[in-house]
Amino acid sequence: MSSTTIDPINFEMLEKECYVSLREIPNPQYRVVLSELLDKEKMQQFSAFYGPHIEALSPEVIASFFGSWYGCVSAVLQYGMSHHDRVPVLSLSNIEVQVYEDHGHSMFNFMLIEHKEEACPNPLDAQARSEWRAQVLDTFYKKEAKPLVDMFAESTGLNAGQIWTRMADSLNYYYELWHGRASSLELKQKLEADMEALKETEPETFGRSKNPFILRFRYVEDWHDAGKQLRMKSVCCLAYKTKDHGYCYTCPRMSKEERVAKKQALLERHVHGHDHDHEH
Repeated sequence: MSSTTIDPINFEMLEKECYVSLREIPNPQYRVVLSELLDKEKMQQFSAFYGPHIEALSPEVIASFFGSWYGCVSAVLQYGMSHHDRVPVLSLSNIEVQVYEDHGHSMFNFMLIEHKEEACPNPLDAQARSEWRAQVLDTFYKKEAKPLVDMFAESTGLNAGQIWTRMADSLNYYYELWHGRASSLELKQKLEADMEALKETEPETFGRSKNPFILRFRYVEDWHDAGKQLRMKSVCCLAYKTKDHGYCYTCPRMSKEERVAKKQALLERHVHGHDHDHEH
């Protein structure tokens, strides 16, 4: 169903924040339709390109980083559902991922090949909306996300559960961002209810024994501002398996002593104008 409503999905914002857009990036270094990555040969070609660009020392890193990026697509699904009662068509065959470089970092642009949307037929009817939401979540995660996650797991050797958790961490970042700036109590409640619906989705939908979007967060002191806290990653992103990186400050693998040393290193880098603990 094409969108002709007076309240269009803000793709300008989604492109900037979630890297999901309606336009292509000029001169991408690599491009592939996501459905093509279900083919082993195409996946090998992608990995052969992407691995060196992130200086991966292990193929598992490719799947871990991709999981975080693909969490942006999951976030767009939740965004459309909660903010507009309709979602863009996010099928693997409708998304071309374009890899490009920005300030030395390898970035993704998830371009929608066709701008199509699926709207809730009766958003004011609570039961009808609940059924529509369940169908949207089941279709996306079972038919689109799961086959892609499974292929990345098979081709790189990284456990599928770790890829799902990387997606979930990414999605939760956006959820907290949008919840924090929601303009009304009604929107906050919709965001909460729709996120809860995702967490209540049957684990079998993801091919797991537990729903991977149910996370328990831990926090550490912000290395740059002792009065604030940073959420730790739920699982190691494997950035330490890239050239000259080491563990991230919010890595759950890190000991207290290692985190103190990392904090000092980050503060020293900040003084010299290099203050990003960047994983992608």
